[in-house]
Formats: sequence, structure tokens, C-alpha cells
Amino acid sequence: REIMKFVSTFSVIFMLLALNSLECVQARNGKGGKGVQYSYSYEFPTSLPSSEPSSIPSPAPPAPYCPPSELDGQTFYAPALGHCFKMTPFNGGRVSINVGDAKCKESFEGRVIGVYNRRSGNKFFYDKKGIGGNGVLSFKEDPTVSAPTIKVINFNIVNNNYVFEVTVPSCEGKKRDCLRNDVVGQTFIGSVGKNCLEVELFTGGKLNVDLGDKTCNDRKFAFKASTFDYIRKNVATFTGGLYSG
Repeated sequence: REIMKFVSTFSVIFMLLALNSLECVQARNGKGGKGVQYSYSYEFPTSLPSSEPSSIPSPAPPAPYCPPSELDGQTFYAPALGHCFKMTPFNGGRVSINVGDAKCKESFEGRVIGVYNRRSGNKFFYDKKGIGGNGVLSFKEDPTVSAPTIKVINFNIVNNNYVFEVTVPSCEGKKRDCLRNDVVGQTFIGSVGKNCLEVELFTGGKLNVDLGDKTCNDRKFAFKASTFDYIRKNVATFTGGLYSG
């Protein structure tokens, strides 16, 4: 009988354990040698889940900065403060403003407020030689936006001082051929093979070469290859010198 009682008690405890009992404690042997005694307690889960989350959801991660290599050669247009800004984040690039153009048309003749100077990390620095001023741009990617937008951190149109955080749908962007009005009057620097080229797209401009400077760090353009002639659509022609094309 004692054996059957023990087996029955053990079976009940085992079943309660299978039902997520929280505690099953074996008691000490009772006095008088009356056998082994057990005590237990258990709780069943509530039938309905809680109506509120147990913790606050973590915020969405910040948009990543664009790698400079993906921005090279691109032109971005974005409205801010009732004006349109044209931004080119690479050597020879510029920041221009078309005052009052809140709709930001791509073919506009804006006033240059900054010329590309250097890059440090994710920031692009611009200056305007002769009239002072400086600007800083950074670019972030956010596929939820349909067109570039500008977060104005600082802007002073009188002194040409500005700090913009530009958000673009894609860092690689939608590239297109540059038209005449996009590049005329500008200077572009880039490497071709083991050499560095300086391309001046204005009357009297030159195609200059720094031989052996494949990273364009030295920029000692001692070799004048040819002279700028004209631009038709998206093709610039250079003549004279040792090379024409």
C-alpha cells in the first residue's frame, strides 16, 4: 500500500511538472517513519496575452553615410529654404544656389557659393576663393525618400557659410551624362591609368597631366597636353599640343 501511495504521488508530481509547474520541492521525511512526503505549488499561464508590449521597441537605425566612391561624378539637386541647391561632391565640384527656385529645376543658372576643396571622413568641404565663406556637406542614404532632401544645420547666404546634411534615395544615384551648362567653366581632376589629369572646361583651358601621379595627390601638372576648344552636348573637344580629342 505504501509503495502504491508513493507511485501515485510521484505520478501526480510528474504530471504537474509537465504542465509548467514552477516549483516542486521534496520535503524532508516525516516523523515516526510515516514515509516520504512531497509539497508542490504551480501556476498556469494567463488565458489572454497582455494588451501592451512588455518593452519599448528600439528606434530605427540611423541612415548610413554614403561612401565617397559612390558619390564620385554625381550631381544632386535639392530644395531648401525656398531655394534650389546644386551639389557635386568630387574634385572640381561646386555648390550652387538658384535663389527662389523652390521646385528645383535641373537646368538652372545658379550662383556658385562653394568650390570643392577636400574631404575628411564622410564630410565634403567647400570654399569660395576671393569672397570668403565655406561649406560642409554630408550625404546619407534613405530608400524611403523619393528625391534628395536637405537638412539645414547652418546657412548664411551673405557670408556663404553653410552646413547641410543631404539625404538621397541611393548613394549610387541615377547617373546621367553631363550637359554643357553642367560643366562649362569648371575644372575636373581625376586619374587615368598611372597619371593624373586636370581638365579645364573654359576658354583658354588646358588638358594638363601629372605623369606618374596615379592617386592625384601631388597634382604637379607640368605637362600641357592640349587646349580646350568647345563643348557640344556632352562632348568636350581639345585641340593643339601633343594630343587632340
